[in-house]
Amino acid sequence: MKVAVSGIGGFLGRHLATFLGSRFEVFGISSSGVKVDFPVVDFNRLDQIAPDVIVHCHAAVSSGTTVLDKETLYDGNIVATERILDQFPNAKHLYISTASVYGPACETITEHTQPNPQTDYAQSKRDAENLVLQQRQSAVIRLSSLYGIGMKPNTLIPNYVTQALEKQTITVWGTGARKQNYFHIDDAVSLIQTIIEKGQWHQPIFLGVSNWEFTNLEIAQIVASATNAQIVHQNDDTSISVKYDNSFTQNTLNWHPETNIESGIKSYIEWRKKQY
Repeated sequence: MKVAVSGIGGFLGRHLATFLGSRFEVFGISSSGVKVDFPVVDFNRLDQIAPDVIVHCHAAVSSGTTVLDKETLYDGNIVATERILDQFPNAKHLYISTASVYGPACETITEHTQPNPQTDYAQSKRDAENLVLQQRQSAVIRLSSLYGIGMKPNTLIPNYVTQALEKQTITVWGTGARKQNYFHIDDAVSLIQTIIEKGQWHQPIFLGVSNWEFTNLEIAQIVASATNAQIVHQNDDTSISVKYDNSFTQNTLNWHPETNIESGIKSYIEWRKKQY
């Protein structure tokens, strides 16, 4: 089977291509000259490949301290997706989306929760989802906060790790009671592989999350324990906590996330230490 991974130079794309490379013939799609161990074509040269499956990992992402304008989000999330869909109408399409499309929710979020995007980023991802789901064989995975070796430094876990390694102090906003779900990169690529191998194209929406939510303070405590850093509290945090239940995804695919948060964060810390 031939599998194309768009956004192969990104955090998820690199890990996914490496993981799938021992199982399938893998190609990359990228708008920049990335260096990976797989053939890569530009978005303007899509006619050079003929994949059976395309995993849409390309994304213009607003998260953490990075906020993109509407035009950048439209080009990166909608136009790029349209270009791939137009070129490969008969391929199977697996679109990597975000749990941000649900917006703030007071109830537990599942695969069947109605999307309610509240940001330009979430709306652009939702619009791209709708384009993909019009295809004959397609599916969408909505991921929670993805983390692991190689992740970008602009979200909570790498921010805490940077503070711990450089200042030996971690600043937690408010009481640190806000809860979030963290999904390890190894579990994400395992979920994608399972969908591809089991041919689950009739169930359009899957939810890629771990089984537990953790408070900001709990994350800080894990980092502090591994680095001997101190925790201090500052100001207030009015961010909304989230809770997920992806038992439908797990039961449908007979798949389960395996990485616990402590080992995932500690392996990331060891990798970060080598960067200094």
